[in-house]
Amino acid sequence: MRNASALVLITVLLLALTACGTAPEMTAGDRAAYLEIPAVQVMGSGPIRGVRLKTRPFVVQRFTLTLPERPKVVALFYGGAEGHGAFSGEEALVARGIAFATVYPPSDRPEGFTFEGARSQTDHVTDAMAVIRYLKKEFGLPVWLIGISMGTVSIANIATSRPDAIDGVVFLSALTTERVWGRSIRGETLVTDMSLG
Repeated sequence: MRNASALVLITVLLLALTACGTAPEMTAGDRAAYLEIPAVQVMGSGPIRGVRLKTRPFVVQRFTLTLPERPKVVALFYGGAEGHGAFSGEEALVARGIAFATVYPPSDRPEGFTFEGARSQTDHVTDAMAVIRYLKKEFGLPVWLIGISMGTVSIANIATSRPDAIDGVVFLSALTTERVWGRSIRGETLVTDMSLG
């Protein structure tokens, strides 16, 4: 089992590096190994789980899930900056019956959601929809999106692209300016420029 997990990790890393142009072209063996990865992988069976989903060809989306005893709703969180961060209010939400899922950058973006427009792309919505479908099928509960800072671009993109798929949104420190920490945000659509109505 440990060897199989290592093979999956190596394959996903190779695929990600290939997509970024920093690794040799994917071999037939790499492709075959990826095809052997299950469409859904759940690590853990307790209140904290890691989940990996195949979302697009040769792309895996991962997220962590913290479950209360009797969840009433699921909050799907998108962090700021490159998207590797956590949310300090997670524990308080879980204590109130809110299942909390933290989404991380997909395998084709090992460097994270950079400031190059990744959060405004349709691929980002495709990955999010796979997570939302999984959560709704698994728990049969409403799914709300929570985003902070750059994560608000993610949730605004998802919400405006697929308003039928979500039950609500929470914007924390919404991105409304073209500069963050002195850096220009190239290619991202500001939250205030999206059709939020």
